[in-house]
Amino acid sequence: ATLPAAAQALAALSESEPTIDEVDRRVTVPVSGGSTVLVDVVRGLDSAGVALEDLSLRRPTLDDVFLSLTGRTAEDEEDSATKGRGKSKKKEASA
Repeated sequence: ATLPAAAQALAALSESEPTIDEVDRRVTVPVSGGSTVLVDVVRGLDSAGVALEDLSLRRPTLDDVFLSLTGRTAEDEEDSATKGRGKSKKKEASA
């Protein structure tokens, strides 16, 4: 089976769209419930005819949480914060 078939099978387990990485042949999907969801993942992929090469579970990083809350990466936030620092301010002098 293909990566899109795996993504489609996993989409039912998440509120977010699965991410497909063609180079690494990986489908990533955020889920709630941690390890209890793994059984549903395996069943869903098996029902879709997807043969697993590897299955892993990881906790979200702080960057993952920041992105999910703000819609931007922490690097984007830093870039926008530093843009305002380089502006020169006009000073008025009175005589």
